[in-house]
Amino acid sequence: MVEDLKGDLTAASNLLSSLIHYAGSVYLVIDGVDEISEAERGRLVTELLRLAKICERLRIILSSRSEADIMRLLDDTAVVIPVHDHNEGSIKDYIHERSQYIFHTRKVFPKAQVEIRKLLVPLVSRAKGMFLYARLVMDMIATMHDISEMLKELAVLPESLDDA
Repeated sequence: MVEDLKGDLTAASNLLSSLIHYAGSVYLVIDGVDEISEAERGRLVTELLRLAKICERLRIILSSRSEADIMRLLDDTAVVIPVHDHNEGSIKDYIHERSQYIFHTRKVFPKAQVEIRKLLVPLVSRAKGMFLYARLVMDMIATMHDISEMLKELAVLPESLDDA
């Protein structure tokens, strides 16, 4: 049975439908839908919409960057909540706290801290609401032990999440 589920979305969907029938209310949360191929996410979203129609007690939350194909599939069946418009403050706080930790563990001198903080300012807007982008950049900085290397990398921030 498990082997059937690996490559068969319909079999997995049918099993999930049966489980929901017996479980009652179910909230299915899927993050990163935009990170799979367009063809695969099309199949996934279509199957989830089918499931939502036959399982009255199923609520689905999809997390994704805004992609035209996903928006087209969901059309008027979904409520879109643009979270990225509301989490810049949280990303800014994360960058501040993480940089403080890096400064403390690396014993970065105050003058270098000021330079690094200036270069970190555009990171908030460049993240475009994506914590993962900010985290990847901060992870990269955290691995560096040389201040000049940090400054060099921060001077040219990655253009996108894929570049990060």
